[in-house]
Amino acid sequence: MSFRHPLLLPAALLLALAAAFLLMPVVPGSLPGRLHEAVAQAAALPGIGALTLVALGLLGGLWLLVAIRVLRGRDRRRLWRFALASAAVPLAYGASEGIKLLVAQGRPCWSSGIAADCPPAGDWSFPSNHATVAFALATVIALAAGRGVAIWLALALAVVAASARVLEGVHYAHDVAAGALLGVLIVSTAWWLLAPTRGGRPGARPARRARGGSSPHSTAAPGRAR
Repeated sequence: MSFRHPLLLPAALLLALAAAFLLMPVVPGSLPGRLHEAVAQAAALPGIGALTLVALGLLGGLWLLVAIRVLRGRDRRRLWRFALASAAVPLAYGASEGIKLLVAQGRPCWSSGIAADCPPAGDWSFPSNHATVAFALATVIALAAGRGVAIWLALALAVVAASARVLEGVHYAHDVAAGALLGVLIVSTAWWLLAPTRGGRPGARPARRARGGSSPHSTAAPGRAR
């Protein structure tokens, strides 16, 4: 299985960013700690609560444009891969909800009270649903587009949607990092389930050639014995 070259850099940037936030302890003096200290000021910005929804809406519009392009391409395998990856987006959301119930991590706004619209008790924080869906959609778009500005635009919108949840004060940085990884992994797995093999179809075996380079199905032309 090989990734197209234009996807390598965005994927590497995403993994590096998510790993940095997941591995760095959330304590005063660390980068996430300083980030949470700045949330009190960011949460007061007008429209910060709607920023995630706007970014998700733009991602949905970009997904629709890519879907039209895939449909017009008339590549059946690509269409099935796109459909399966798109169906994995709600699956990623469901997985994030299940993890929330298992981890049961409280939200930062429950103790700080800085968020204007803080989710009620029982609506757990880890991982972020919005980050999961945003990066799942961005992954579908990037894999279907293959190359071009759509990849970077989808990644930028996903980052905006996820980071706005932290700035709003309803998530920790590692919540959105975990959600991003979850969305990328589930959608990528669904996409590559229908990856073509060397034979041209999923699970197909390449045709063997007989000695001398002839096809195994070819028959020798009748001729005189010498």
